[in-house]
Amino acid sequence: MKLSLLNQFFQENNGQFSSVRAQTWLVILCFCADWIVHIVRDQAFVPDISIVGIVLGVLGLKVTQKFAEDKPQQ
Repeated sequence: MKLSLLNQFFQENNGQFSSVRAQTWLVILCFCADWIVHIVRDQAFVPDISIVGIVLGVLGLKVTQKFAEDKPQQ
């Protein structure tokens, strides 16, 4: 059951595997892991501007891709 939900998350509407969704998930997972490491070590979490840029860039890429896919064909 859980594996099918994960598989469904990574599939596009046409059934193809979405590499952008996988990349987005991986970047966000790494960002959260870095955040957790800082919390466990009792350090202040001050993300580097490049890390924030990567996270926002990947999320922006996914949003842009989704709008491009949903554009009606004429």
